Amino acid sequence: MSESDISFGRKLFRAVGHPTGTALLVAALAFAGGLVGGFQAGSATTEAAEIETRAVQENEHREKRRQVYADYLSSANSYNSATGAFFRALGRIPSDAETEAAIAQIEDEVGAFEQARHDYQGKINDLYVYGSDEAWIAHTGLASTLPEALGNVPNRQIDAVDEQAFGEAYQAFMGVFCREAVPEPRDGCLRAQN
Repeated sequence: MSESDISFGRKLFRAVGHPTGTALLVAALAFAGGLVGGFQAGSATTEAAEIETRAVQENEHREKRRQVYADYLSSANSYNSATGAFFRALGRIPSDAETEAAIAQIEDEVGAFEQARHDYQGKINDLYVYGSDEAWIAHTGLASTLPEALGNVPNRQIDAVDEQAFGEAYQAFMGVFCREAVPEPRDGCLRAQN
């Protein structure tokens, strides 16, 4: 400790004995306490703001998933329906019909099928970006029951949809949807997870 520090300490000790010195010391301590309290309050405020920000982000993320999952399921259902309509239309074509005449008879169903295929692929893309890993796994199960959606490939093999497999895969995706898109999933969603 230097001589000037000791001299300051003596002056402070003498000042504390004086009423003005005591008041200054109390004011200095109050000021220091205010700084510490202010720092703690600021820290608590920052922490509360971070918690609120995380909650807002989680809510926004959940809302985005809700919309993406709902659109995906709607599109999968439309693609399934369009595929069924396509096969029913094929069944109406006489076996002796010429190719051009046959195509003309089912032109509307082919167009609806292609539009549904295109829309479904767009929803798959959204799911890939915004969905969870669990949703992606559920999607692969659902997509495996439908005709391949990627690309517009002429002369591709289109198989009819196994409705039971589609329904089971659809319900599996619904379970993911229910668990991830609502703040408090209902008990049925939680049981479906196991």
